[in-house]
Amino acid sequence: MIFPIWWADMPAIVKGFEDKVFLKNKIYEETKTRQLVGRLTNIKEVLAITTSAAPTFYLKYFCGDVIKKAMLGHTFKSIGARQRRWLNFGNISQSTAEKRQAFLEKLAEKI
Repeated sequence: MIFPIWWADMPAIVKGFEDKVFLKNKIYEETKTRQLVGRLTNIKEVLAITTSAAPTFYLKYFCGDVIKKAMLGHTFKSIGARQRRWLNFGNISQSTAEKRQAFLEKLAEKI
């Protein structure tokens, strides 16, 4: 998943994609106790790659860490993805060509 961070969260179009694609009884099942059991257990890893005007620490510690908690910790966990990671390029509006290149190199190492 690759997207920009808007208002400390994923853009509505990304959430809409999840709502339309991650369908109950297709992608996950709900138990009698309302726990979700994912069917996409073949997904070994989800890597969310984002950019933001805000620094990453601000998104994590002051804005609720929404990407890690909601998207990765709940949604992708619930559909069966085992490993889930988030890599953000924060302060992008203050970045330089060198900083962007360094981020791409770090990303290449992670992938």
